[in-house]
Amino acid sequence: MKFKIVYIAFLIFLTGTSIFGYFASTENNVSIEERRYLTMFPKETKEGFSEWIKDFEKYSKDQFQFKKFSQRVYNTLLYSLKHESVKTIKYGKNGWIFNNNEQNINQYKGLKKYSIKGIQRTTSIIKKHQIYFEEDNNIPFIIFIAPDKHLIYPEYLPEYMNQYKGNYVNLNRIESSLNKSGISCLAIPNKILEQKNEYGLLYQKKAAHWNSKGAYIAYAHLIDHLKIRYPNLKKLNIEELQVYTTEIKQDFNSYIYGLTDETNFETEERWIAPYVEAKTKIFDKGKFTKIDSSKFDFRIFPEIYTTIIENPESDGPVVLLIRDSFSIEMLPFLKHSFSKIILVHHIFGQWDPNVILNENPEIVIFEIAQRNLNKIVTTPNFN
Repeated sequence: MKFKIVYIAFLIFLTGTSIFGYFASTENNVSIEERRYLTMFPKETKEGFSEWIKDFEKYSKDQFQFKKFSQRVYNTLLYSLKHESVKTIKYGKNGWIFNNNEQNINQYKGLKKYSIKGIQRTTSIIKKHQIYFEEDNNIPFIIFIAPDKHLIYPEYLPEYMNQYKGNYVNLNRIESSLNKSGISCLAIPNKILEQKNEYGLLYQKKAAHWNSKGAYIAYAHLIDHLKIRYPNLKKLNIEELQVYTTEIKQDFNSYIYGLTDETNFETEERWIAPYVEAKTKIFDKGKFTKIDSSKFDFRIFPEIYTTIIENPESDGPVVLLIRDSFSIEMLPFLKHSFSKIILVHHIFGQWDPNVILNENPEIVIFEIAQRNLNKIVTTPNFN
């Protein structure tokens, strides 16, 4: 009987806060932390009351008035106990956190291997890109893989991982498959490994990505490769960069945990490129019709938009960068080397290669994070 009373009281509380949120107009349509749209108060549907109840349940979970507060308290407690609140991250040594979004840790342990079909699919999609740009349109096509943090810093993985020497079978199999199809990857992972002890930390402790120093090393290796074909291509040297130490917000803590600010920041040495007065244009769904930014919500997946960055002071070539989030830290450096950068996302992007050709790209760079190698990359209509 007592249990029923508590259960009913909880339901009344949950429903009451949801209804209160509706009438008080405090509901939100976007969760920045979760990077998704939230369920709004359901309207009547033709499917009837049972479907409305299901929608209301989703609404109640999304618009629960104390959701952020309860998440923060719960996740902060777990953080203090060094216990993961989600399966997509793993705690390492000395405060390090690793991305486990694509079962990266099991890949490292050799327990999760890509299927032959998956490797063939990834190779086929990238090959279609190469054929379209390099063979059909005579535009050089270059691909490089941005290495996951655990590949570069396995020494900071959890203590129980010491028994594993590191298994890079998936990465090696993808690279081997690409090579057999005539696609050679730039050796960015090897370059990062070679220089990881020379310049200090190259990745953020509590984030998935490389920091500005890791991004610069990738940028420098990319430009060195391109200078074989474009000897006059400008390359920013380390001496031209501004170096300073600051506190950087860490994306694992701020986006996944919703923790207090004290746990969200880490002191980091930054390499900053000289300021460029670049012009940026954003287009919707790959169609080059400039959009009114006031009418679009860029807080969810800004990657779906095609972006053009122009540096009027540069006489460098025009580059199409097919990319994911690892390219973000590279952009300040790339602006100095290219007169125009066309940005499209290979997973979320909605783009038309024929429209993009109208911008006359002279180079195509395909950047993909190691953890995205087995995802279904967007295949544009190359017909």
